[in-house]
This record gives sequence, C-alpha cells and structure tokens, in this order.
Amino acid sequence: MTNKHIIGFSSGLFWHNRDKPTKENINLCKNMDCKTIELHCDLKNLNLLDQLNKKDFDGFEFVSYHLSNLDITKNELKIWLDRIEKAHHKINFGAVVVHPDRIDNWGILKQYNLPFSVENMDSRKKIGKTLESMKKIISQNDYKATLDVNHCYINDNTLKLADDLWNEFEDRISHFHLSGVNENWHGPLSETKQTQLIDFVRDKARPIIIECIFDKEKEVKKEFDYITKHLHA
Repeated sequence: MTNKHIIGFSSGLFWHNRDKPTKENINLCKNMDCKTIELHCDLKNLNLLDQLNKKDFDGFEFVSYHLSNLDITKNELKIWLDRIEKAHHKINFGAVVVHPDRIDNWGILKQYNLPFSVENMDSRKKIGKTLESMKKIISQNDYKATLDVNHCYINDNTLKLADDLWNEFEDRISHFHLSGVNENWHGPLSETKQTQLIDFVRDKARPIIIECIFDKEKEVKKEFDYITKHLHA
C-alpha cells in the first residue's frame, strides 16, 4: 500500500438507518470524496445488499463489510454468509469484519471464500481484547485483522495495546476503525478531541473507516474535515 491516507465512513452513518446500506449514505460518502466505505447490513436488510453493484462504489479504493451482531441461528448465519459471498463476487470486498466473541463455530466461516478480518474487542467482551487473545484467534484461523483504535483506547488509554497489536499483526491488518470515546462508545473525534487516536494511524498505510454514528449530515462533513486536517498536520 502507498503512504497516502484513504479514509471514509461506515454506511451506517446515522442512528435511524445504521444497519441499512442505503445508496443515499453511500452517495453521501462518495460526494465527500471518501475513498473507503464499510457496509453495515443486518439480516433483515439483506435485500438492500442484493441491490448493490460494483458501479455503486466507483471512486472507492477500499470497500469492506461489517458482520457484527450475530444473535442468530446457525441456519440464519449460513443464509447471511451466502448473501455476503454473492455480494462479494459483485463488489469485491477488501475485508469482511467479524467480532470474535460472536463466532461460536469458526468452521462455518471456513466454508466461504471471503476475506475475513478479525476485529479486536472493547472491554465489555470476553475475548479479543488483549494481544494474547488476538494472537490465539488469528493463529488458529489464519485471517486478517481489523485494528479498532477506539477499542484499544478503552482497554488501555496509553495506546500501548494498539502499538502491540500493530507490531504483532502489521502484515495482516486490513484496515483501521477510528472514532472517539464518549458515552456512546463511538463518538466523533471532532467532539472528543482525542487527537492521540488520529496520531496513532497517521504514519501507518492502511485504509481508515471512521466508525461514528451521527444525527445530521453536516456532522459527517465536520468529522471528515477534522480527521483529514489532523492526518495531514
């Protein structure tokens, strides 16, 4: 990868449609000249995923999919993964993010030719929140890793954990999740002013997904401008 920063947002930009990969949200990111986007789509909105095609992502250099909330049956998971794989053939995901605490049977994932990327977890989770836990998960499954800087900061506000994860998995890290830490866990950095989180990713050549959820469109642009400014400071 080059040293330029390519950044963008999750398609779940707004509280009212955070699990719907709407073309409106995708186009909002595209019109801001974002170069990355991560699709959020829950099980009940898979019809929206089916409607998306490669041309919907013209201009993006990195497109990922976030497979997060998995309080579902084994059969429902298979249906979901079937649809993701179908979408992958059209869109070509750079990563399919999984929360390790939500996976009971890694063997199911091994049935799919998808670029799975394991995300490090925050302090509320039982696994995936320490270097040792992530090493065990990654070594057993041979997947990529998504480094969530917010989650690292919640577990260790010195960011040593983030450094340790980067040093251990640098060659495997597909992309970063970046956001501030507030009462909603993933708050805008333009509000929290935790610039040390931006500083961490500044010299690391990986795609960046800004993982915040907003109420209004103007807040999205404000966050994009704030992070872009500090990345190039």
